[in-house]
Amino acid sequence: MDIVGEIASAHEGRMSTILKMIDVAFNSKCSYIKFQIFRAKELVAKDHPKYENYHIKEFSEQQWIEIADYCHKKPIKIIAEVFDFKSLIIARKMNVSGYKVHSSTISDIFLLENASLDNKLFLLSTGGSTKEEVYKGLEIIKKNKNNKIILMHGFQNFPTKLENINLNKIETLQKEFNLPVGIQEHVEGGTLMSYITPLLAIAKGCVMIEKHFTLDRSLKESDYYSSLNPDELIKFTDLVNKTVSVFGSESFNMSNKEIEYRNLLKKSIYILRDIKKGETFSIENICFKR
Repeated sequence: MDIVGEIASAHEGRMSTILKMIDVAFNSKCSYIKFQIFRAKELVAKDHPKYENYHIKEFSEQQWIEIADYCHKKPIKIIAEVFDFKSLIIARKMNVSGYKVHSSTISDIFLLENASLDNKLFLLSTGGSTKEEVYKGLEIIKKNKNNKIILMHGFQNFPTKLENINLNKIETLQKEFNLPVGIQEHVEGGTLMSYITPLLAIAKGCVMIEKHFTLDRSLKESDYYSSLNPDELIKFTDLVNKTVSVFGSESFNMSNKEIEYRNLLKKSIYILRDIKKGETFSIENICFKR
């Protein structure tokens, strides 16, 4: 099971913070770390209320390359969530393992087409998207013969209420699009359900879990609503790995341990007394014992 440590904007635009977060993701044994790469002026209009906030959280191209180099030395694989063509160019220079396109950008046919050219792992977010939008997005991605696609189920409403998680949709997406599905999970951070919900998603067949984390949730910085603290992320990845091991194999063949159990506990036929030739076997002369 691939676990994606989602940084999003929790770094607050601070280089020291993002490097510490990379350490946390690596030490927690996340499969990937995910960054959101954007240009404020490309993401929102200049009079948008969050323009300045996004601008503060930008890193320069050179900074992103330094961040990527730090990841490669660990090593931990990178997924870049790209929001515009300039972000994609930066991600290419970072030598990332995959791209993600946010559901808010699913209709940007130019971004989808260019990102799919690289034939890397491609995560397509489906939250808040219609069936038709997902089909159209997939048509563009597959046109470039990219078949490394995972649909990501879930959305963030700070944090996502349990009744809005809708894990049953994982199976719906699998059947409708015949593709693997992951979950981008945004339950309130640190609660029991923030651990349980992704584990239930595994039972629904999801192949990837994207989990927000932060250095200190009590500071209430960006995306803290659904983030785990470093010690909680370690606990979470351990729980996921143990849960996956519980599901085991679909085969009817017995494991070595099951054979040991069988040999120790299976009952066999025993005679209760000497049986004469021609005598019928019955409850009077045979029994079953371990």
